[in-house]
Amino acid sequence: MLELDKSSPEFKKLQELEEFLSNSKDLREWKRGQAIKLRLLCCAYQEIRVALGVSTSFIAQILRRYRSQGISGLKLGYMGSKSFLKSEEIGEIIEWLKLPERRNVSELERHIIEEYDVVFRSRESYYKILRKANLTWQKANKENPRKKPQVIEKRNKELAAILTARRSDIEAGRLVVYALDECHLQGDEICSYVWGDKQDRAVVKVDNDRDRQTYYGALNIRKKEFIVVPYKSGNGENTVQFVEKIKTRHFQEEILLIGDGAAYHRGEEMKKLLDKYNQGLLPKKWLIACECFAPYAPEENPVEGIWLQVKNFIRRFSYRCKNFKIVKRLFQFFFDMKLFNPPRLEKYDVFAQLI
Repeated sequence: MLELDKSSPEFKKLQELEEFLSNSKDLREWKRGQAIKLRLLCCAYQEIRVALGVSTSFIAQILRRYRSQGISGLKLGYMGSKSFLKSEEIGEIIEWLKLPERRNVSELERHIIEEYDVVFRSRESYYKILRKANLTWQKANKENPRKKPQVIEKRNKELAAILTARRSDIEAGRLVVYALDECHLQGDEICSYVWGDKQDRAVVKVDNDRDRQTYYGALNIRKKEFIVVPYKSGNGENTVQFVEKIKTRHFQEEILLIGDGAAYHRGEEMKKLLDKYNQGLLPKKWLIACECFAPYAPEENPVEGIWLQVKNFIRRFSYRCKNFKIVKRLFQFFFDMKLFNPPRLEKYDVFAQLI
């Protein structure tokens, strides 16, 4: 950083800037003044950009305004700046908003100031632009970064081909197809969006958010019947017990189970169970066959939709959930009373051809 001669014009400019910065009550004005100050001290654009969290175009624009207008060019004068955006400028901003990392009011506000020298009095003006870009305020869904669409598409086609080849057996009832999944119900599941007072955020009392109960679920794809059984945890031993329960319902029929690729679904306990039922039989005659959905794609499993239904049901009665026992009772009540809506299989690539 350069030290200036006190008799130089640049030193006087620095003094003016220091006075402006000390009197500025707006962060945007402060950033403008600080950017000019750092440039006068011969700091590189990259250094200023990192230090202030601004763009290179912001620094260049502020420098131009400072050279032409002096200190007054750094002020947020609503009368001095544009009060509106032209339709083509709004179109440019909507195009700029296509990148997800830019989709927040702070980034939008910064961009409009830097590129168009416009500051809106009301945040509603920024919301209107976001709505014009077809953006809404929403809770984001989580997704595993290892998820690969091409792998999912390929696996869905493979599973669909398996089901198509056995369609006559499925329709005749000789082969029963189940989609499997586990639900790990936790103490804080009752927390979600609720209607609350504007001044005070709503509070949902949770006795212990580490409380946990595992449920195994299986959906009969043809009959839309759902089996749900509680277990202490998801592991190989409990997986075997659950599959045995399914098998007791189908003594003579063959069973095809489609689930996720959890390690304990493919462990030694499960291998022993499959050997017990399938030993000496050709693959086409196996009494219990297992397939996996595509990895990192829970949305391909219709059982996930049923778990979402029961969790939403519990959240509707969060005011009654004084402890985790009540949460579990509501969970069981939901299935005992058959309150779930069967998934629409035409929405799932694996099962659509069975409709």
